[in-house]
Amino acid sequence: MCGINVIIDKKNQLTPSNILKMNRALAHRGPDASEYKTFPFGNHSIYIGHTRLKIMDLSDRANQPMTIAPERYFLIFNGEIYNFYELRNELVDLGCQFTTSSDTEVLLQWLICKGSKGLTSLRGMFAFVLIDVQENTLLCARDPAGMKPFFYFENETYFIISSEIRGLLASDLINRELNIRQVHHYLNFRHTLGPDTFFQNIFELSPGHQLTWSGKKNILRFHHHSNSGEPEANDENIRDHVEELLIDAVGTHWVADVPVGLFLSGGIDSTLLLALLKTHYGQECRTFAITHRRREGSFGTQDGHFARLAARQFGTIHEELEAEPGMLSDFQDFISKLDQPVGDSAALLTFFLSELAKGSVGVVLSGAGADEWFGGYNRHLAYFKYLKNYGIYTKLIPPLKKVLNWLPSGYNHPFRKNFQLWKKFATSIDPDPTQTFQNMTSFRFTEHNGAFAHWNKEFTGIDRVDHYLGQGLDYDRQNYLINDILNLNDRMTMRHSLEMRMPYLSHNLTQYMHNIPPACLLAKGRKWLLKELLKKYEGQAFVNRSKEGFGLPFGNWLRNGKANHLLEFLYNEKSIIFETGSKELIINQLKNHNEGKADNTLFLWSVIVLGNWLEIHFG
Repeated sequence: MCGINVIIDKKNQLTPSNILKMNRALAHRGPDASEYKTFPFGNHSIYIGHTRLKIMDLSDRANQPMTIAPERYFLIFNGEIYNFYELRNELVDLGCQFTTSSDTEVLLQWLICKGSKGLTSLRGMFAFVLIDVQENTLLCARDPAGMKPFFYFENETYFIISSEIRGLLASDLINRELNIRQVHHYLNFRHTLGPDTFFQNIFELSPGHQLTWSGKKNILRFHHHSNSGEPEANDENIRDHVEELLIDAVGTHWVADVPVGLFLSGGIDSTLLLALLKTHYGQECRTFAITHRRREGSFGTQDGHFARLAARQFGTIHEELEAEPGMLSDFQDFISKLDQPVGDSAALLTFFLSELAKGSVGVVLSGAGADEWFGGYNRHLAYFKYLKNYGIYTKLIPPLKKVLNWLPSGYNHPFRKNFQLWKKFATSIDPDPTQTFQNMTSFRFTEHNGAFAHWNKEFTGIDRVDHYLGQGLDYDRQNYLINDILNLNDRMTMRHSLEMRMPYLSHNLTQYMHNIPPACLLAKGRKWLLKELLKKYEGQAFVNRSKEGFGLPFGNWLRNGKANHLLEFLYNEKSIIFETGSKELIINQLKNHNEGKADNTLFLWSVIVLGNWLEIHFG
């Protein structure tokens, strides 16, 4: 896990100071080594920088930028190639020789040998730049799942690349200009909509895409999920195949030259990873969990209890961190470290959990991606039931909306979360299936719906349920997963120089899951495939627990006055957030929440993050 930086100076007017500033800005991504190279690049000059976090082959020989004689090619690389042993063996058969045991050297020689055609053979998480000094070209790529970040900027003077927007801005070559369109999108969905960013003229390379540059850039998609034929019709065969692929993914993701641990919530996803790890690999494992205080009641979760239970059952060295209001004391520092706002309180928890884990491991496994690929969110099941019972719901739910809207979900009681879900479902129902899913995923702050512009309402040989449900699942995989979950996990773990790996996003598993009809994933309830596997490994107690999100009990802290210091931006009449015409809405949402009339936790957290972020970066 590392940081990559590139500057192409089209007018040959820079010194190395700019690339050094970029490297310093990404020191948290790679505290073990920081190096740069500069040389002529056609009629231009190029500066390439790298900060390294040592995970595979801890020797300095594996530092980057990496080259091999006669120094025609240079590689800077962020990520891990999990099938590098297989690729290395193939290269050895072709006569290649190696001086390190790193996946970086394998990737370099693979790209030299195969070029862009070799991208489809890579299995892992990656963002890299390959420089061909002789041809004066760049070959860049980002992994298909979008686990590793890649940002770029270009004008008539410079072409600049970095792992983080802060790296680009640290070059001192880019003017900060707010992209107000992202503010509107964020207020609906609490994250960005790529490839645009919150900054004008700064873009993110889309997952599964390659970027080449030889005087001008060209972006192409190199990865497409392909149907390899219908999967087994028998549910047991599907389950067995998923188990086989998951066992393999856990094994390949565990390989490292530093200690590896696991973020454990006691939920289905992380507990199953632990069960597979202990059963099939017998690995000693450290686990890390968040606990909530009992006084948080229904605003908290039972993650701590179930994580403890899983740790005892599977025999791990277990560490815990309690979520408490003191975590908000460094909120401004936390916000200042965000490249872009993400309105998910899991970001702050992941920040502190990563700090805890870094004390004893260099890599952590995570259950991220399981909900998106196995139909794990409440909205997935709700949307499936809506599509299956379209006529009934569109007729009966509207008259019930007013009644359901009065369900008490704003104060602390045992049924609060269920009431909140029922209200969300009832108010989301619309005769248009596309609008219904949009309602389920957004705050409906505005009518802005660019994320759904590509939805196809024409059936193409599949039934109505599979058609719309498939588009809903794909939306979460291509938007929410990448721009919320993977975004916050990468930034928060890397702030503590900790590498996160996600077995559920392994290429072979997601490729297989893409072939399973969407309705099959929900036919027996949310994540039934993973639940059946966990039962097989004696995890019945974890299967039976209710679905709980990973986040802060922020709604309770807000009502108890523990977060008042985060609301100061509301008293700034010139705050950029009010340019969206949102002031009255935000004040009303806060008032209703504090009076217990509604639970507006998610919206208010996302607004507080945005408001404070705008004050820091554009105030």
